[in-house]
Amino acid sequence: MKIDLRNLSFEPKNKSVFTGLNYCFESGIKYLIQGASGCGKSSLLRFISSLDDASSGEILINDHKIDDYCEYRKNCQWLSQTPHIYNLSVKENLEMALNYHQMDPPNTEDLTCLIKQLFPEGLDLDTNAMALSGGQKHRLALLRAILLQPQALLCDEISAGLDELSRKLSEEFIFRYCEKMTVIFVSHIKESFAGKMNITTLNMTSKELREI
Repeated sequence: MKIDLRNLSFEPKNKSVFTGLNYCFESGIKYLIQGASGCGKSSLLRFISSLDDASSGEILINDHKIDDYCEYRKNCQWLSQTPHIYNLSVKENLEMALNYHQMDPPNTEDLTCLIKQLFPEGLDLDTNAMALSGGQKHRLALLRAILLQPQALLCDEISAGLDELSRKLSEEFIFRYCEKMTVIFVSHIKESFAGKMNITTLNMTSKELREI
């Protein structure tokens, strides 16, 4: 998924956070956005995911405006620092979005393989998801998003508050199974993505996104 920011501005309550932002996230590339607190990194991801609207400007997806928001949100998955987990079984949490979009669940072999990568400690599909640890809930939300086979993944501070094991498992999983996806991370964790050579790091200011 190619994501093109065109003269994007965010000015809530007459306060300028960023103005005239232009940048093209190329299809299949991994990006890490850094910048000072309050510069609008998380807001930018929400604009890209169509959860909120920017003050002005536009976002083109594969050179076109978004016309089907339901389909777009499936293809552009947004993962937050505090993922929403339903008071249902792990299996029901994984199947809910698939059922909504009328998608078939993966076969048992494929699902087992994905679970082994993200949950080496094991994961009982019949367990109530609310009983999982914080790190396990984050990994469950990541798995739920990946099962929708999106074209882009937006990760908003998903490493914040995670134990080191969950952070590493999540990052390794993304780099292994999201090879063809456009992935945009926002993270302030210095240890994140250590040694990852195939990631483009951007610095965000009030006026631009530039590679560093």
